[in-house]
Amino acid sequence: MTSNDGRTSTRLGFGKTFNLDSLGHDVRRNLVKVDPRLPEDLKNVALLLKEERNILSSLQNIAQERKQGNTFLYNWGKENLEDVADITEKMSSLMSKMSDVETVMAEKYEKYRNLLKEIREAEQRLLGTKEKRRKINDEMSKTMKTHPRSPRIRELELELEQVNRESAPTELEVGNLERRKLKEAFTLLLDATFETSERMAIIAGFGGYIIGQLDDNPVPAGSTRPKYAGDKVTSQIVKDCQIQLHSWQPPSTDIGPLLPTLTNTAPTLLAAQKEEYEAKLTKLNAEMASQREAYEKQILEQTTKYDELAQSSSAKIDELTQSSSAKIEELTLELENQQQGYKAQLDDMATALSSQREAYEKQVSDLTTKLLEHQKKSEQDLVEIRGVLATEKQKNEVQLREYQTLLTQKHEYEVQLRERDNVITKLQNDMNVVATEKGKLSQVVKDLEETLQSKSSTLSQKEEKINKLEDDISGIKSQLAGLKIAAPAPAPASPASEAANSTAVPGAAPARSATAASVTSPPASISSPPVSESLPPPLSPANPHLPPGGHFQQNMYDPQGQPFYGQQGFQPQQPFYQPQGYYGQPGRPQYGFQGQPSFNQGHPPPPPRSYTWK
Repeated sequence: MTSNDGRTSTRLGFGKTFNLDSLGHDVRRNLVKVDPRLPEDLKNVALLLKEERNILSSLQNIAQERKQGNTFLYNWGKENLEDVADITEKMSSLMSKMSDVETVMAEKYEKYRNLLKEIREAEQRLLGTKEKRRKINDEMSKTMKTHPRSPRIRELELELEQVNRESAPTELEVGNLERRKLKEAFTLLLDATFETSERMAIIAGFGGYIIGQLDDNPVPAGSTRPKYAGDKVTSQIVKDCQIQLHSWQPPSTDIGPLLPTLTNTAPTLLAAQKEEYEAKLTKLNAEMASQREAYEKQILEQTTKYDELAQSSSAKIDELTQSSSAKIEELTLELENQQQGYKAQLDDMATALSSQREAYEKQVSDLTTKLLEHQKKSEQDLVEIRGVLATEKQKNEVQLREYQTLLTQKHEYEVQLRERDNVITKLQNDMNVVATEKGKLSQVVKDLEETLQSKSSTLSQKEEKINKLEDDISGIKSQLAGLKIAAPAPAPASPASEAANSTAVPGAAPARSATAASVTSPPASISSPPVSESLPPPLSPANPHLPPGGHFQQNMYDPQGQPFYGQQGFQPQQPFYQPQGYYGQPGRPQYGFQGQPSFNQGHPPPPPRSYTWK
């Protein structure tokens, strides 16, 4: 089922209503009941504190929800006419005061709960003693049932008396603390409840006045509602309510409650209390009258005393006035004399300052003239320095251009050196191929000689072997005839290098032509090619051992005197086409045909042939 405020609740079969909002409270309460860690002596106070925690949560929720409701009330009222908007605004202000009062009540209720916690902590100090006493009593009861005359019963009684003696001071202290804290806690709770009710009554009373300003008379159809004019009144009511709330103070504690017990003896008790209060009032009036007479007498005495003091004081004031007037005249004359002296000193100081000022102005003019002359001289020096710097700049630019030209030539020469290294590598590879073919031919000749010298073979077999060897020799000759040694075309030289190439370099090797030289067929033995000393010198790009011009110049490409590429660690080297001796190692016979005897042993071998370079 659903209540009017929108909360869902369920009615159980045994008559109890189950509310979903209290589900958390019920869970916490039941957990405390079944908690095995909680001692039995503290279970009741723990349940009390848990319920007080639920009440505190409810109070805090009420204050918070009322504050939210005030906001919704204010927003809804703004959407209506002027009278409803004003009334809802003022009531929202009063309801916010209610929320503040409830918040204060929740805070004081929390303090009340904290005092109860102190009582629980005090009772925890007695848990050990209570547990010992319980064990002794249980053992004593069991022993009395099983062995009524056992001496153990007397021992247990002595132990119980000792435990009671030891725990008596602690129990007394805890009892005093419990009573003090309990009284303090409930005093705080009752005072907070009384204050909350009083403040709520004040807010409710002023709220009734605000609601009274709303005209709820029905308006007939076709007519208009009267103009609302109660906004000023409602504003004043809110201000008066705030003043009343701030000025509220709790009543005096000397006056006890005047609420008699609601029994049949109430009129008699009221009459007795009335007579008692009237007697007290008469006594108080008499005491106040006597005190009033005493106070009036004291006031009269004090008035007479003050009049006498006033007369004596006026006489003293007159004397002081006369004496002070004479002193004032003397001080005035003295001040006038001092003023004249100060004026004379000021005149002297003004004259001295004017003379010093003239001297300082003259010094300033002299310094200004000197500064102008120095400035002119500095400007002339600056013009001269600028001219010198411009000349030096032009010279440096010329040197820089020359250096850039040298760097360009250096780069071209490095390119030519790399091309020369490539040509040398290729020629060395070709020479290795020739040496390999030469070794093969030598082996063929050796095989031929061994064949001719063999006596175990017939003449026909020898002729066949000779023919076969001659075919192999002719094949090798054809391969050697087809071998070409080619060099790449030289790169175009710079103008400086072309001019240097026009002169011959003594001692340089001849340059190769653009077409590759052919190799002739070798005979039985191969000799090293002769060196031609009368050939013309090569061009500079083909001979990387010499720079353009045929000779080296100191600091040619490097202004700092550092050698360039090709000049560092220069050692004269033979050209790749000059005679290299024989292909072999010292102390061993050369490769190729070494003049072995032929098969007839009577005739000398044919003369050796050599490569011819074309």
